[in-house]
Amino acid sequence: MTRSPAPTAPKRRLTDIATGASALGVDPRTIRRWIADGRLPGYRVGGKLLRVDMADIDALVTPVTSTKVAS
Repeated sequence: MTRSPAPTAPKRRLTDIATGASALGVDPRTIRRWIADGRLPGYRVGGKLLRVDMADIDALVTPVTSTKVAS
């Protein structure tokens, strides 16, 4: 009987706060506020460094649907 490989966790693309903020065009303080509010997960590296996952940054971006305005 062969064993299937154990499922692997998806790789995180961790980056610093400034790079995450730049990707969204917002201030780094906004990223820190979103982490504090629970809107964006943050990750501690080495106990002191704070990082964000680029997949989580990408997930914040949602398309806006066009709505017709009655004239």
